Amino acid sequence: MKLHIFFILIFLFSFQSFALEREIVILTSIENPKNKPFWRSKSYEITQDIEKQYEKYFNDSGYKLVFVHGVNQETLSKYLTSDKTLALFWISHAADSKKEIGLQSSSIIKDIYGNNVKNIFQKINPNIKFISVVGCETKKLFRKFKEKGYYHSGLILQSFDKKIGLNEGIYKSVKKSAVVLDKKPQYFKRSCHVKRKHRKAFCRNKIKKNENISNLPIIQKKTEGIEFLITNNNPDYSAILTINKEFVGVLKKGLQVQSFFFPKSLIYDSFKLKVTYEVSIISQVDAISALDIVGTMHDYDIKVLRESNGNIFGLNENYYYLNMN
Repeated sequence: MKLHIFFILIFLFSFQSFALEREIVILTSIENPKNKPFWRSKSYEITQDIEKQYEKYFNDSGYKLVFVHGVNQETLSKYLTSDKTLALFWISHAADSKKEIGLQSSSIIKDIYGNNVKNIFQKINPNIKFISVVGCETKKLFRKFKEKGYYHSGLILQSFDKKIGLNEGIYKSVKKSAVVLDKKPQYFKRSCHVKRKHRKAFCRNKIKKNENISNLPIIQKKTEGIEFLITNNNPDYSAILTINKEFVGVLKKGLQVQSFFFPKSLIYDSFKLKVTYEVSIISQVDAISALDIVGTMHDYDIKVLRESNGNIFGLNENYYYLNMN
């Protein structure tokens, strides 16, 4: 009997340890403002300011916070598809906290190098419960993604349809996340400075861990689709892969063979694969090499669009035409 109880305790401890690995991820793609207000010290770093704000709201919550600054498209994809990510906050193009910040267009979300990473937000791990994008004019974009069925029913999205100050954007995003992350989300409010004792309970503005969410069992990701093996012959640059404007993955830097599952709904006897490299490749190379692409289930005749001189057409945007033999 004692041995039986011992194994049960071991199991529960292991489950709890695994559950505690779930992370609240804060990604930034911003730079310090060039013209700092006079009240800012010379050592002021906007990323440190952002960390302090999130730590204030999640202090003593029990959640593990992960901060990554200067995020590129590879890192964004990594955390959006990770089993460990419970909630993800994305902040980009921030100026000073006293100024308005935002994204320039509903069709553009830029990483630290200026790459448009909007389509990466199409592919979300089913274990993620909350995503926030602090920027302007992204609400229509995410509404469109949701209508296309990219997101699971339990995902809460927070985006904005107008410019918003950095501090206000962070506060509103954390407050919205309380719907799923907070033990009692109805009590997440700004400090209200009310002296009456019966009002104190309604002035809390810190997250208290929601154990029912953080301890949910991990949903295994489905790998439905046709597998393709791709070798990046331009190993210094990553690339976004899309078929019919739908995101299928990020081709990482390096020469290693990488596996991708293309959805069956996008694959026909013939289809076009768009490969969008980092924008920096335009100024750094004169010509690029073709990718090695191999289908694991069928044999494909693969051609890349080329110029009359034989060079691949386009530096950062290439098109591959795949025809099943």
